[in-house]
Amino acid sequence: MKLETEKIKESFFNPILHFLPLLIFLVVDDFFGINAAWSVSIPASLMVLLYVYYFHTRVFPWHINFTLMFIGLSLVVYGSTLIGLPLFVIHVSDELIFFLFLLSLIFLRPTFEKVALAVMPKRMPMTNNFDELFRVVKVLVIIIVAYTFVFLGMEVFGITDLIRVTTLNSIYVGVIIAYVVYELIRVQMIRLELLKEVWWPIVNEQGAIVGNVHSQISLSDKEKFMHPVVRLHIIDKGMIFLQKRHDNDPFFPGMWDAAIFDHIRTGETLEACFARNFEHEYGLKNPKYMHLSKYSLELTAEKQYAFLNVSCQLCDVVRYKCGSEKTKWWTKKQIEENLDAGIFSKNFLLEYDLLLRSGLLEGGICECNCRLKQTIYHLPSEY
Repeated sequence: MKLETEKIKESFFNPILHFLPLLIFLVVDDFFGINAAWSVSIPASLMVLLYVYYFHTRVFPWHINFTLMFIGLSLVVYGSTLIGLPLFVIHVSDELIFFLFLLSLIFLRPTFEKVALAVMPKRMPMTNNFDELFRVVKVLVIIIVAYTFVFLGMEVFGITDLIRVTTLNSIYVGVIIAYVVYELIRVQMIRLELLKEVWWPIVNEQGAIVGNVHSQISLSDKEKFMHPVVRLHIIDKGMIFLQKRHDNDPFFPGMWDAAIFDHIRTGETLEACFARNFEHEYGLKNPKYMHLSKYSLELTAEKQYAFLNVSCQLCDVVRYKCGSEKTKWWTKKQIEENLDAGIFSKNFLLEYDLLLRSGLLEGGICECNCRLKQTIYHLPSEY
């Protein structure tokens, strides 16, 4: 879960943090002048920088560019006060410069994204970050343009008394603060919702993780992603314990399949996935099992990188709890009589051949000292 939380933080970093020092600079400058703006915004910039460094480490190379942009823009604003501009222009010069900066980000988005990807760690999920960043940029543009036009309009019509200007600035600051708070709450709520949803790793042909995708998106996407899955067969007395999948199962509706089959979730280990399924399906904790093989297989909705495991008869395994509509011990004869009947999953047909070649179904009688049980129960708790 910790790894999953980190991935969600990486792929959904709050973009308002990139602009927070600049927004503080704008607000303080309008009320107290540029010296006060620097005195407040530079420490704020350092605090945000340290926060990103310690809590969003992989985003840090990207965020540091915004810190440098903030320093550059604040220096440009200071320079604009030295070139003899009219007072009313100086009052909104920082907004105008910030507006031009945001506008350049919008028009140069492809170049900006290319540069950002070059400095980011490989396989860093950036699509959401880019989309969120430019959504915030557009909102800030609207706020700044609205304030600037209203202020210049007041200047044109001579409505520049202290009370009206102060009121306008207060509204402007209030809108900025409200928007910052809204973004902080909104992103946190989205992260909490994402943690409740199921994400699957995407792996390559060698089983190395190359990305992550929401489970529902994966099943509905035209592209077939390859996901790591765990599968386990329980064997006893030459028989295999199978479960019949629900009729609405997205992979093997109404078919007989392994005692345990599930996708490994983002941030979850193979062992944790087995533990979750054993407890959910059969109410068992810390059962013993043995790795037999791994293989890849293409199905209708996805590709699977399967980790195949086996176990000897488990205590209380027949105390079926939930998950499938039916369970049954199958003999070799029963299985072979129905191999062409279309009642077994595609995975099981492949795995049955592996089980035969392993010799684990031979002998017909399983005593307490059988080879399979001995092998499994002498394994360490993790392999």
